[in-house]
Amino acid sequence: MRVAVLGASGPVGAATVRALLAHPTASAVVAITRHPPPADAAVVDAPPATATATAATAAAAAAAAAAATAPWPVRHPRLAVVAGSVADAAGVGRALAAASPPVDALFVVPPPSPSIGQWVADVAAAAAAVGVARVAVLSVLRRVGSDAPYGEWFRTMEDRLAAAAAAADGDGPAAPGDGGAQLPCVLRAAMFYENLLALRDQLRSTGVLVGVAPPDAVTPSVAVADIAAAAAAVLTARPAEEGGGGWAHAGKTYELISDAPSHDATAAALSAVVPRPAVEEADAATRDAAPAPSGVLYKQVPAAEAVAAAMAAGVPEWTASSLVELAAATASGAVKMRTTSGDLRALLGGERGGMDVATWARSTADAWAAS
Repeated sequence: MRVAVLGASGPVGAATVRALLAHPTASAVVAITRHPPPADAAVVDAPPATATATAATAAAAAAAAAAATAPWPVRHPRLAVVAGSVADAAGVGRALAAASPPVDALFVVPPPSPSIGQWVADVAAAAAAVGVARVAVLSVLRRVGSDAPYGEWFRTMEDRLAAAAAAADGDGPAAPGDGGAQLPCVLRAAMFYENLLALRDQLRSTGVLVGVAPPDAVTPSVAVADIAAAAAAVLTARPAEEGGGGWAHAGKTYELISDAPSHDATAAALSAVVPRPAVEEADAATRDAAPAPSGVLYKQVPAAEAVAAAMAAGVPEWTASSLVELAAATASGAVKMRTTSGDLRALLGGERGGMDVATWARSTADAWAAS
């Protein structure tokens, strides 16, 4: 199976490229990125996955390219790197058409934008036009009761994909077999654990994780590595034994939730990995805010304070405001999101199927300790 990843330099795309290179049935991988690194680029982790503006993501990718680094091994014998952007469907189509050997499957990781509905529908059509039989697209969990722009952009994207597929297929099911394009598969991701990494310096300094929701409120979450593993499993799946041998995931929607920890549980998990200064090294303000400097505590605060804390960690104001508003509305019951799903377990196997918050925290211990 030959698989392309569009948006390959971002955290999810980069992790998916690495997962595919480690997958036994991915014979070739094509990384499509706006800023291809040079062939001698050093391998580094992708920037932490955070809900930041598209411009920031693009700037980070450009900076990485300029610094001659890449989030995957550029010289890997099964990896090809090409230029392309989700905003340029024709260019993506040309890149896919030029791939040798031809690409069988495409994973699209769209940036948050009001335009992603049109962009992704055009990319899916361009992929189908050059013979790519399988397309999977990253989306987000539905936020029932919310009309906030971020969730609406992805809802609109899903609606446009479904409408385009129905129009192209005459309102009938996709033809069986992998010989022709099939309905896209949608992977709806919960909140990324990796968003917490944006708070690293703040948590190391104060030991206080702030938010607007009560300490026992839960947040459906997922690790980027679990999203990548799920995408690799979906795209490289063997043809279904029933139904004519087609792609078993065609037209399916999966909700990727690794865990739904409370804020107190998240703070407890971070306490095991976030280095904290000794009591005598902490200033008076820090000691007052965090009576247990060796750990991390959760503190419920007013919305303005939560927004300010997120902005101090580098999150853009509109993103911080949207996330705080969503957290408050979810905690009050005005907005509902699923908190459990068996989809990761079905796709990945195992008892849980994904990392709980404590396992994820331990897996990122080096990132929390880095200077």
